Amino acid sequence: NGKQSSYSAFPNFVEINQTDWTVPPPIAGHTIINMGTQAKAYYIMFGGLEKPEGPADPNKLLPKNDVYSLRILNNATAEWTTRQCIGDLPMPRAYHSACRVGEDKMFIFGGCYTSNLRYNDVSSLNLVIFAYLANSQWAQPPNQKSSGIPKNAMSKIGGP
Repeated sequence: NGKQSSYSAFPNFVEINQTDWTVPPPIAGHTIINMGTQAKAYYIMFGGLEKPEGPADPNKLLPKNDVYSLRILNNATAEWTTRQCIGDLPMPRAYHSACRVGEDKMFIFGGCYTSNLRYNDVSSLNLVIFAYLANSQWAQPPNQKSSGIPKNAMSKIGGP
């Protein structure tokens, strides 16, 4: 069962017994967004770095584009589900950004596959049917080297 945590900075944290649920493999560089309410906690996790299965280099991590949902009920019961998505799936990535849009969408922006391969794209995932909309339906993200000149000053956002 869940129990109150003793973290003084986070008095509302609840510890959940992990032996009662199945979790995805260890992942780093992923995003997780809150899609639920205080009474019904529901989260969506996308992407990140994961060790490949099988006899591979134990130090190698590969980007993924997997989607998992996590439901927590009564602060004690947790359920992970691997979501099978359809549509124009984004390339595997880590260190990207994601946010909730409205009641049923998640936008994913940027990220990287390797330190030399970075993305400058936007994907939209419908979280009711777990379908990606085609990237061509969305406005192009900003140029990697956007700049402007407001009142005798120059600003540069992004890029090397």
